[in-house]
Amino acid sequence: MTMRGIDGSPDLVVEVLSPGSRHRDKVRKLDIYGKHGVQEYWILDPDARTLERYEQEGDRLTLTELFEGEDRVVSEKLPCISFALSELFAEEQIGRLLAGG
Repeated sequence: MTMRGIDGSPDLVVEVLSPGSRHRDKVRKLDIYGKHGVQEYWILDPDARTLERYEQEGDRLTLTELFEGEDRVVSEKLPCISFALSELFAEEQIGRLLAGG
């Protein structure tokens, strides 16, 4: 922490794809986050009902796992995270994700 706020990169960034953000999230932000040391980047795709997990390798993020269906999402870097992907994509959750909250 500094007087300006938190210093450094976040451990985890999560983006929810929309038709207008697909290219930006999967190409531009992936590159930017990798260069700035984000340790883990998740891309949620509500249409495909998948979660892509990217992890830092050197100065870039690399796809390490694709979760779908009943897969259990876990993170070695954030061990407190564990949930079934299907729970996240339950109908009431989809509405919240797409509404931004």
